[in-house]
Amino acid sequence: MANRHDTGRRPRVTASTDPPAAVEAGGDTLLSVRDVAARLNVSTATVHRLIDVRDLGHIRIGRRTIRVPESALVNYLERCTVRGLR
Repeated sequence: MANRHDTGRRPRVTASTDPPAAVEAGGDTLLSVRDVAARLNVSTATVHRLIDVRDLGHIRIGRRTIRVPESALVNYLERCTVRGLR
């Protein structure tokens, strides 16, 4: 016997307003393109450009999802840091 509240429709899935928890892979936090852009104070287009020219290490999950390991971001920043002349 069906539940009297059962309409035969699938339950509605709502998006959470909480930010997603950090994803870790092998002890390394994976950041979204938006997270990287926020940390660098640049646009997401700039992050995509860094990925396209292979300046910023990344992982593709499927065809559309890109994640940047935090260690790749640190590596990029170390390479871009201007050292003082001595």
